[in-house]
Amino acid sequence: MKIQFNRIFIIESLGSDDRKTGTELYNDLLKWKQITHPDFEAVLKTPSSRDEFISLFDSILDDCVNNGIAPIIHFEIHGASDQSGLVLSSGELVTWDILCEKLRPINHQLRNGLFITMGVCHGCYFISKDVVDKPSIFQGIVASFDILYDFSIYIQFYAFYEELFTSFDFNLAYEKLIKANHYTSINYACYSSEFIFAMVQTDYDEKKCTEEAFKQRALDEIEAGNLKFVSRQDKRRKIREFVKLGLQTKEEYFKKAYRTFFMLDDYPELEKDISFPCNISKMKNWYKGLLGLKS
Repeated sequence: MKIQFNRIFIIESLGSDDRKTGTELYNDLLKWKQITHPDFEAVLKTPSSRDEFISLFDSILDDCVNNGIAPIIHFEIHGASDQSGLVLSSGELVTWDILCEKLRPINHQLRNGLFITMGVCHGCYFISKDVVDKPSIFQGIVASFDILYDFSIYIQFYAFYEELFTSFDFNLAYEKLIKANHYTSINYACYSSEFIFAMVQTDYDEKKCTEEAFKQRALDEIEAGNLKFVSRQDKRRKIREFVKLGLQTKEEYFKKAYRTFFMLDDYPELEKDISFPCNISKMKNWYKGLLGLKS
C-alpha cells in the first residue's frame, strides 16, 4: 500500500509510571523528519480524559476539512484487558464503538485514505467492530491481538516509521516492523480495509447465506412468530420460498454493503482502486487467493 500523508498524530495517554513510548518516538525520530520533509509535521498529543480524547478527533477532522491535512494516527495507549477499547491515563474507557465513530468521518474526508498504527494491547480487536454495513473506518491498520511490552513497541515502530519515510510503502514499513522484533514471540498484523471487508463478507456468505442457513433462519422466524400453516405442505412451501428469496437477493445486499463500505456513492472514482469487483464469488476468490486457499 503506497500512501501519501503530511502529518502524523502521536496520541499518547499513559500512566505516570509508564514508559512514554509515544513521546520517545516523537522526540527520537518523527519530529526530525520535519527538517527533511518541510511539508510534513509530527504532532504529539497527550489527552488524559475521555472528553479531551474525543475533542482531539473533532479537531483532527476540522484540520482535514479546512486545512487539507492527510494524517496518519498512531496510538500509544493501554488496551482494556477485556478487549473492549482503550484505557486512558485517567482510567476512563473509550470503547471501540466510540473510536469507530470518531475515526469514520476522518476516513470519509480522506476518501478512505486514513492509516492507523497502534502500540496498544489487544488493538486488533478494534477491527471486529462495524465493518459490514457502514463506511470504512480506515484504509490500513497495524495493530496486535496480544499484550505488548514497551521496549518492543518503541523499537518496532521506530523501524516502521523510519522505513515509511524512505519508501512511503506501508507494506515495506510493516516488514521492517516485524523484522525489528528480536525479543518476544508477540507481533503485529497489518490489514487493509479491502482485506477486512472480504474476510467478514466471506465468513458471512459461507455461514449465513447457504441454503441450510436460510432454511434454519426460516424455521427460527416461524417459531419466533408462532406462525400457523394449513398443512405441512404449506409450511414446506413457505420455507422453500424463503430460501429461494434469500439466495436470489444475497448479491443485492452484498452490492449495497460494498458501495456503503467503500463510500462509492460519495466517491465513485474509488471503485477503480478496489482489488476485487462488486461480486461475491470474485471477492472470495481474491480473499482466498491471499490466504493460499482453494475457492
